[in-house]
Amino acid sequence: FWIVPRQRSAWAAYLAANPRVGLSIDDEGGQRVVCQGTARLVEKPNVGGRWVAIARRMAVRYRGEAGAAYLDATLNQPRWLFSVEPARLITWNGGGWHEKYAR
Repeated sequence: FWIVPRQRSAWAAYLAANPRVGLSIDDEGGQRVVCQGTARLVEKPNVGGRWVAIARRMAVRYRGEAGAAYLDATLNQPRWLFSVEPARLITWNGGGWHEKYAR
């Protein structure tokens, strides 16, 4: 997983200081993932770093050309780049919580 927060995101500095991470991801189709893992700082905040190509792919994938236009308009804003190494993944489909969390 890639995480590309803006420099001013306070939580990104917390993540750099303490790399334990929990992610909750879902899509409109009802697929869900809970990830526990470790974040690795790949780049400190910068403009024009490796994060740009990754953010461009993410923006187009999730927002189409509107995402690319948004990213292009904000390329002057420094961003961090983190990768997340999953230690544990829980996946399920459908609405609601995984049965483990529904108790």
